[in-house]
Amino acid sequence: MTNDGSWVVTASSTEKDLLPELAADQDLYTRWSSVFENDQWWQVDFGRAHMLHNTAIHWEDAYAAAYRVAISTDGESWTEVHAEESGKPGLRLVSFPPQLARYVRIDCERRGTEWGFSILDVEFNAPEPPRMIATASSGTGDYAARYAVDGDTATRWSSNFGDSEWWQAEFEEPQFLAGMKILWETAFAEKYEIAVSDDGQKWKTVYDVLEGDGQTDILFFAPVRAKFLRIVCKQRGTGWGNSIWEIEFFTDRQQVETLASSAAENRGAALALDGRPDTSWKSADDGEQWLQLNLPREMHLGGMALLWGEDYAVSYEVEWSQDGDKWTRAYEESFGNGESDYVFFPGARARFLRLLCKTSSAGKGYEVALVEVKSGEEQSTPLREYQAKARNSEPGRFPMWLTRQQEFWTVVGLPQDDQESLLGETGTFEPFKGAFSVQPFVVVDGKITSWADVELSQRLEQDYLPIPSASWRTGGWKMDVTATAFGRPGAAFTAVRYRMSNAGGKPLSGNLVLAVRPVQLNPVWQHGGMSRIDFAEYFANANPAVVRMNQRVGLILPVVPSKVGMSVLKDGDINDHLTRGSFPDVARLNDSDGKIGVGLVYDLNIPAGESRDIVVVYPLHDAFELSPAWNTEPAQAFEQKLAETAAAWKKLLDKLVIDIPEPRLIQTLKSNLGYVLINRDAPWFKPGSRNYNHSWMRDGALTGVATLRMGRPDLVKAFIENFSQFVNHDGWVPYIILENGQPIGYNPNMEGGEGHEFDSQGEFVFIVRQYFDFTADEALVQSVYPAVVRALQYGREIRKRRMTDQYRDTVYWGILPPSNSHEGYYPAKHSYWDDFWMLRGLKDGAYLAETLGHPEDVEWMREEEKHLRECLLKSIMAVIRRDNIPYIPGCAELGDEDPTSTSIAIMACDETDHLPQPYLKQTFDRYQDRISKRHAGTADTFTPYEVRNADVFVRLGQRERALAMFRHFMKDSMRPHNWNHMAEVIHATPRAPSYIGDMPHTWVGSDYINAVRSIFSYVHEDAIVLAAGVDPAWLESGVRVEHLPTQYGEVAYSMKRDGKSVVFEASGSVNPPKGFVLPLPASLASMKASVNGKAAKADPDGGLRFSELPVTIRLEP
Repeated sequence: MTNDGSWVVTASSTEKDLLPELAADQDLYTRWSSVFENDQWWQVDFGRAHMLHNTAIHWEDAYAAAYRVAISTDGESWTEVHAEESGKPGLRLVSFPPQLARYVRIDCERRGTEWGFSILDVEFNAPEPPRMIATASSGTGDYAARYAVDGDTATRWSSNFGDSEWWQAEFEEPQFLAGMKILWETAFAEKYEIAVSDDGQKWKTVYDVLEGDGQTDILFFAPVRAKFLRIVCKQRGTGWGNSIWEIEFFTDRQQVETLASSAAENRGAALALDGRPDTSWKSADDGEQWLQLNLPREMHLGGMALLWGEDYAVSYEVEWSQDGDKWTRAYEESFGNGESDYVFFPGARARFLRLLCKTSSAGKGYEVALVEVKSGEEQSTPLREYQAKARNSEPGRFPMWLTRQQEFWTVVGLPQDDQESLLGETGTFEPFKGAFSVQPFVVVDGKITSWADVELSQRLEQDYLPIPSASWRTGGWKMDVTATAFGRPGAAFTAVRYRMSNAGGKPLSGNLVLAVRPVQLNPVWQHGGMSRIDFAEYFANANPAVVRMNQRVGLILPVVPSKVGMSVLKDGDINDHLTRGSFPDVARLNDSDGKIGVGLVYDLNIPAGESRDIVVVYPLHDAFELSPAWNTEPAQAFEQKLAETAAAWKKLLDKLVIDIPEPRLIQTLKSNLGYVLINRDAPWFKPGSRNYNHSWMRDGALTGVATLRMGRPDLVKAFIENFSQFVNHDGWVPYIILENGQPIGYNPNMEGGEGHEFDSQGEFVFIVRQYFDFTADEALVQSVYPAVVRALQYGREIRKRRMTDQYRDTVYWGILPPSNSHEGYYPAKHSYWDDFWMLRGLKDGAYLAETLGHPEDVEWMREEEKHLRECLLKSIMAVIRRDNIPYIPGCAELGDEDPTSTSIAIMACDETDHLPQPYLKQTFDRYQDRISKRHAGTADTFTPYEVRNADVFVRLGQRERALAMFRHFMKDSMRPHNWNHMAEVIHATPRAPSYIGDMPHTWVGSDYINAVRSIFSYVHEDAIVLAAGVDPAWLESGVRVEHLPTQYGEVAYSMKRDGKSVVFEASGSVNPPKGFVLPLPASLASMKASVNGKAAKADPDGGLRFSELPVTIRLEP
C-alpha cells in the first residue's frame, strides 16, 4: 500500500518538525520522532478499510523496547495483532492473519534509549522480496552478504578493505529485472557494475557506474532475465571497504516507461535508460525537445545525472510531476557544456520526470546516453550545487574535494593563538576553522590556468620551520604561495603572498585571479564543507581596501585589485565568469542561501626575469589592528614578518641540537614540534586544528612526553594543572576535554552502552610522573597528588567488577572492564591497552607516593600493580591458548593482532621485561614481515601511529629494522612530502576521498618525535640508554647531540669513527639510579672497549654500562 496523500497520520507528540506523516512517506531518510518520554503512540487512518496482513516498522536508533500494534475499522474498537517486549532498532516485520482495517496504531510503551521514539517509515502489506541466496567475495559474521537483503536497514554487508570485491544474489527462480535500488553505507563503491548471468559463469553487464557518490543509487536498465545478479565493486569511494545496508530489486513490471518528443531512427528514448553509455536517445529534430521518464511508483527524488552524447543541450530544464499533467520546474541550466551533468533540485515526491532541452550545442538536436535518477536524500543543497558545478567543469576549476579527490593541506598559526589557517597543496587557502576558501587562477593570453594545469610542489621555510609554501610551475612563469601567521594572541593574522615570477624571455602580461567561495578547504568527509557567505561588500576606498563578509572583515587588501566582482551561484561561479570573459561589476551582495562568490583580479605586467608580489591579509579574529606599513609597503611588510616569524620559530625549535648525516630525520622532528605548538590551544594539547580540535588525555600524555623530551616542560605543567581540576571526586579521569574547555560527560552505567575509556586513569598519573622526573617540581606534584590517588583508586574499584563469580575462570578475571579506548573497538572490548596504562599508572603512583612520603599509598599501589600484572598476563596467555595464536593479542574478546597497540607496553609503559616470550618477539617479527611488503611497493592503507613500532624496534635492540622503518615512513607517510607532517590515516589510493583524521595530526607527530628521540636516548629500568638507534654508517661523518633533555637532566654526546677506532664522548650533570647503557651495533660488538681508559666488556645484550659522566669510550679493532 502506498500513501496517495489522503492518509491522515497523527501521533501523541512530535519532536520539533519530525512530524508523524514523515513515517508514512516511503522515505527512509525522513522520520517521526516523539518527545523524550515513555507511553507515546503513532496512528494512521487510511480513509477506508483495507485487507491487511502485515506491517513493516522501520525503527530509527531511538527505538521502542516495548510496543504494541493494533488495528481497527472504526477507530474505537481495537484488535491487538502484535506485542513486543524486547524490541530492537531497524526493520521489524509484524505479520498476522488477513484482516480488514482502516486504522493502524503503534503504542510505544517503553523507550530503548534515552531519547524518545522514532520511526523512519511504516509499510503495510509489504511485498515479500524474491527468495535468494546471497554470497560475497568477503564479509562474514555481522557483515555477511545476506544482511544486504534481509529487509533491515540497520544491518549491512561489508567487504574487506579492497577495490576488487563483489556481492551476489542467486535467485530461487529466474527473475525478470529492470533495475535496483542500493542503499549504501558510508563505505560505498565509486566505480561498480551490475552484471547478470543464467549460470553463474557467463556474465553480462547491464549497468556501469563510473562516478558513484554513495547514499542511495536508483538504477534502471533494459529488462533482463537473470538467475544470478552481481554487484562488481571496482573502486572504493572511501578508504574502507564496500558496504550496503539494503538492496531492492525492480522487476520487469516495475520498469520505467520512457517517452520523447521525437527520436532518430533506432535511437529511441529507451536507450537513455538501458544502463549502457555506448547507446543513446537522439532527438529527430532541433529546437525544443523533451525526454520523459514515467517511474514505476511515486518516489522521493532529489536530482539526476546526465551523460550527454556529442550533441548536448546548452540550455535545458528539468521538471517533475505527480500526475503527468501538472509540471513543476526543478532545475534550469543556461551554460551547459556537455559530457556529464549532475543536476540537484529540492526534494520532491514525483512519479514523472522530464528533461526539456531548449538550445542545442551544434543545432543538430540532442543526444542523451544515460539518465540516472537521484534519490531524495541527494536533493539540492548549497553544497551539492557547488559539487555539481565542480563535476560539470574542467578539472582544476574548484578545490579538489568538490570532485571527490583528497587534497592535502597543512596548518599555519602561532603557538599562543587559538585560530589556525590551512594552506592546501594547490595553493588554496582557508583562513580559520569553518571559513571560506580562496583559490588562485592565472590568466595569460586568455588561457585560464589552474592547479590542474601546472607542476605542483611544496616546501617549508629552511626545510623545517612551519611556514609553508605551495608552488606552481609551468611554461615561462611560476607562482609561489607562502603563508605566515603574525600578531598577538587573540588578534592574530595570516598573510598570504602570491609571488608571480616571469621566467621567460619577454614581458608577462595577464591576471592573477583569487576566487573566494563559501566552501571550506576542509572536505566534507572531514566534517568540513560549506561556509556560507550571506553578505559581502567591497570597500575600495578604505585604507587599506577590505572585503567584509557576514559582518566581519574577511580579507584585507593592501595590494588593491584592478577589479573586484561578486556573484550568487545561480548567476555563475567566479570560474564561470572567467570562462565567459565577463566579470560581474558588483561590489555589494546579499544571498539568503549563502552562495556568494567573490573574485579579485590583479593585473600582471612583469618584465622578463622579474617578479611581483601580491599580498592578502586575513584577520583571524573580530578584533585586530594592522600596522600602516602593510598599506604603504605590503611586499616589504610581508618579508619583514616572514623573517621575524622564522626567527621566532628557530628559537623555539633549535634548542635541541642533533647533527647526523640524515638531516631530514631531525628536520621532521622539529617540524612536528612546531605543529604540536600550533595545534595546541593553551593549556590543551590538541591533535588537530579542525576535526580533532579537542584535548584527549591519551594524546596529551604522549604529546606531553614528546614536548618534555624536546625541552618544553612549561607546556606539560599547564596541561596537568588544568586537567587535574576535572578529575572526578570518585577518581574518574575524563578522557577528553572538548573544544569548549569542558570535559565530556560521565557515563555512570559501567556495564551498558558505549563511551567508556579507561586508559585515562593510568595516563594521567604517567604524565604527572614524567613531568616530575624532567623538572623535580615537587610543588606541582604535591598539589595534584590527591587527584593521582583518586585516579588509581577508581581503577582499582572498576577492576573489582571483573573479580566476581561471574568472571572467575574467564579471560576477563581481574582486568579492566570493556572500553572504547582503542579506537577500533566498537562495541567496547576488554582492551589490554587500558591494562598496560593502568600498570604504568600504579608504578608511577607508587613512586610519587614514596617520594612525597605516603607509605600507606605505596603499599596498596604496589600490591595492586602486582595483582593486575598477574591477571593481565594470565588473561593474555589464556587468549593465546584459546585462539592458538603466536602473538600478544590486542583484546581479550577477539585475540586480534595489533602490534601498534601492544607497542605501548614497551615504549611508554616499560613492561618489556614482563611480556611473555616468544610471543613478544613474534608479534613484532610478524609486523616486520607485513611492512616489508609495503616497503617493497605493495599498496596499503595504514595509520602512521605505527611509527611507535620503530620506537619499539630501537628498544628491542633492532636498530636496522627501526632505521629502515623511519626511512620508508618518511617516504610513505608524509603527504605532501616536503611539509614533514602526517595525517592519522594514509590511504593506499592517495586521492581517495576518505577520512584522514586531521592534518597535521600531532598525536601521530608526537609518536614520531618520541620514536626519533629514542634513537638518541631513552630510559629503561632507571638507566639512561644512549645512541641505541644510531646508524653505524653515520659514524663516518659523526653524530653530535647537545642539550638533550632526559628524566635526570641534560646530556650531550658525540660519536665518531677515528680511523679504525670509534670514539664516544658524553657529558652532563645527570645521575640516573642505574647508570648508563651504550648498546653496540653488531658491526662494533667485537671491538675492544675501554671506558675512561679502563678496559670494559659489554653485557650479554651487547650494551656497555658506565655509572657517571663525563665519559670517553673507545672502541678499538
